[in-house]
Amino acid sequence: TAGTATPAGSWQTKQVLALYTTQTGRSGWVYLDGVGWRGLATANDSAHDALGMLAAAARAAGSSVQARDETDGQLHEIYLW
Repeated sequence: TAGTATPAGSWQTKQVLALYTTQTGRSGWVYLDGVGWRGLATANDSAHDALGMLAAAARAAGSSVQARDETDGQLHEIYLW
């Protein structure tokens, strides 16, 4: 993944600038401002879909999210207000 390295489990408060997905299951990616591309957690379909919906809502509204960025290059939690 591109972007700045962050410590395991670090929280980022950033804007979602872009989204990417393919037809393959659990293949969603989010581009966080100043961080780069991060995958959405692939633990299960429900979590992956929920993270994608939160990221899409943030992108559409131009809102910032708080996201937990892990060393595996995936976002495991996203909060949006």
